[in-house]
Amino acid sequence: WYKADAGTFVTAGTPSVDAGTVDVWKDQSGNGFNLGINTSAPDYRNASNSLAINYNPVVDFEDGNNDILQTAVTNLLPTGALLANWETYNILTQESNGSVSHSGLWGGQGTNFMPALSGTTTPTLYHDGGTTVTVVSSLIGTNLNQPYLYSTADYSTGSNIGQSISQNGKIVAQNATYAGVTPSAAVMNFGSYTTSEQNFDGTAGEMIFYTSARTDAEKARINSYLAFKYGLTMSGGEFQSVNDADATISTAVGQVFTAKTTASITQFNLRSRSATANSL
Repeated sequence: WYKADAGTFVTAGTPSVDAGTVDVWKDQSGNGFNLGINTSAPDYRNASNSLAINYNPVVDFEDGNNDILQTAVTNLLPTGALLANWETYNILTQESNGSVSHSGLWGGQGTNFMPALSGTTTPTLYHDGGTTVTVVSSLIGTNLNQPYLYSTADYSTGSNIGQSISQNGKIVAQNATYAGVTPSAAVMNFGSYTTSEQNFDGTAGEMIFYTSARTDAEKARINSYLAFKYGLTMSGGEFQSVNDADATISTAVGQVFTAKTTASITQFNLRSRSATANSL
């Protein structure tokens, strides 16, 4: 669980400052999957920076600088057996579609999520979880320099078998079948799919990985937490915001964290604006 408002450091004991680098991005789940520099360190943008998302700091990955972080240890996704059900939640803003062929937010262990496969030719949302799911960005109204919540879901068991990508809570691409994936033993890259030709160009506010399926109620609570925090208007889709006085959001990579959403709504309404175009 990575979020730009916690765990961003120049070194292990020195917090990142505005326009400074993020050399270490600590996992907030308690599982120790901290990120360190792969090639070049991305920059930190504080809550007052123009790139902040709803007054929340972000980590700024520059394609041209080859900014890539990677897990300091291998196997963020468990290896050695079939991973039947897993999902991710990603708060991001794309500044461009990448300079070469792909723009990958994260990738490794035989999986990835790309906000812009095919770069500027035909920008396409793309997720590979052993098999792939994809949709052309222009068909779902995706804009550069606008924040989104993208979630991926890969289920090979249960009542929702298949793969999907959701944008602001609404499923925008899906496959009806999915057989699971056996992750390889490797690090996970952030800011790129795998190489410097596949870099992400934009900012990331928060990324959460789950290695088991969430219930629909849990998904609604996770979406609620992220939507209120980052000022996003949900898309009228399957998993909407909930007003829960004391909602346990669920287990992020094995660690329970809690958001008191009623208090959060009050806090964010005091100084919040919608980050979604044409919304209040």
